[in-house]
Amino acid sequence: MINNTFLNQNVDFSKEYNVRAKLKYRFNPRWSATFVQDNFNVDAGGNYYVTKTDIFVAGPPLADNDYSSEPFGDILGDSDLSNSLSSFKLEGSLNKMKIQSVTSYNATKRYYIGENDYTQYAFSKVSQQADSDTFSQEIRVTSKENENSKINYTFGTLYQNSKRYLNTSTFLNKTYYEGGFVDASAENANYSKDPLVGNDDDNSIATLAGFGFLDFKLSSKFTLSAGVRVDYDKLTNESRISNTSQENDITVWQPKFSISYQFSENTMGYANYGRGYRSGGFNSDTTVKFDKTYKAEFTNNYEIGLKTSFLNNRIIFNNSFYYIDFQNQQQYTFIPVTPAVLGIYNFDESKISGFESEIKFRATNNLDFFASLGLNDGEIKKGTYNRLTNAAAFDYETHEDVDVSGNTSPFTIKSTIQLGANANFELGEKSKLGFHLNVDSRGTQYWDPLEEYKQDPYTLVNARINLKFDKIGINLWANNILNTKFNTEFFPTAEFGFNNLRFPNTPTTIGIDLSYTF
Repeated sequence: MINNTFLNQNVDFSKEYNVRAKLKYRFNPRWSATFVQDNFNVDAGGNYYVTKTDIFVAGPPLADNDYSSEPFGDILGDSDLSNSLSSFKLEGSLNKMKIQSVTSYNATKRYYIGENDYTQYAFSKVSQQADSDTFSQEIRVTSKENENSKINYTFGTLYQNSKRYLNTSTFLNKTYYEGGFVDASAENANYSKDPLVGNDDDNSIATLAGFGFLDFKLSSKFTLSAGVRVDYDKLTNESRISNTSQENDITVWQPKFSISYQFSENTMGYANYGRGYRSGGFNSDTTVKFDKTYKAEFTNNYEIGLKTSFLNNRIIFNNSFYYIDFQNQQQYTFIPVTPAVLGIYNFDESKISGFESEIKFRATNNLDFFASLGLNDGEIKKGTYNRLTNAAAFDYETHEDVDVSGNTSPFTIKSTIQLGANANFELGEKSKLGFHLNVDSRGTQYWDPLEEYKQDPYTLVNARINLKFDKIGINLWANNILNTKFNTEFFPTAEFGFNNLRFPNTPTTIGIDLSYTF
């Protein structure tokens, strides 16, 4: 557990429940209907970012490799996340095709209130409410596959309507701000009940899409696939802060092509191309960091690979190269006015290229080994970053435009290596025992487009033992066995006149899960 040293309380606690029900009815051998209801709730504390132990002591900002401090904020905080998913699937089979209809409704509610400055001083606290409701209806028709068919197809249509509400509010300590900026002690804190609102928006995206894909078996070894998806998105924004309404729409074509060739029974080569899309949207306000609107993100995705197997499929060995070309890659940031305003901006051009390799080895019928390697190179090909230059004086307008072209794309992990083993044994007709070990190593990752802060490479070791006896299951697990320290998030907020913030990882954790199947 992670301890708040100022409050002397654990901060990474949570209470969770999940209830899932599934009902399936068969009308006849060809047609069936399935209803699924899935609800979960998570009740936890607030965020527990870590900054320098005393922000009033002059010196350099918190370093990206300084793991010496635990959280020490004066507010424990509270958060609640609830989700309800209802889905109804109707599927049937005709002579030469299968038809599927999926109707779903997903409602999510999230509320958080807690630290804003993450120090032992009582300056302010912040809340965020983020609710969303999404209705979707998809109808899909697919061909029945058989050995003699040369062409297989999938086509269909999708309607989706997503409504999202976002509110961020800052509550100032009146003792400090109305008392001459003298007393910032936690014991005398008196937080305002009339918050300063940074975001208060209703956003909706209505999507109407059609898609179709074809697989052509040109020969017993050579397959050509082609398809396209067409999206029409209508976006609306209602901002209560600026008292404005905006609308925007876009039509996007997303083609996809693939070829594969079976060189032998155990070797297949393939090449893929696909165009990707992420919708644009609206920010709450215009700042020097971002505009009122941000652009849609597009990707051209290329991949070429080889899949092989040996020793009667006891060894699976796959390799691939990929290249992703981004247009208007979206980036998250904020402006630390009081209250802070969250927003998204775009890089004009960027790319990620890399290599992935994986191998699986079935040593015996009870023992498997696996390993994987990923190498990634992310680069901002054309982009600028608006850096504040006088924020220490609470000036959030003065800035410089920094050309970050050629720098590494933020959050791109340079390399990933995984090693592991799984052992499973039958103890009886209704009992099983399993052992699982996993080593996960991750390379350098930059947190900002200026390449000033990064996460150094680290390695995690996790293990699990499973025992199942009839309907009872016991799962013993241990995560981060070596107690490796790293940051799961790092915000370079020194630019804003504050100190940097880091979000600590979970230390060595050991637990037991019990389950009963009925």
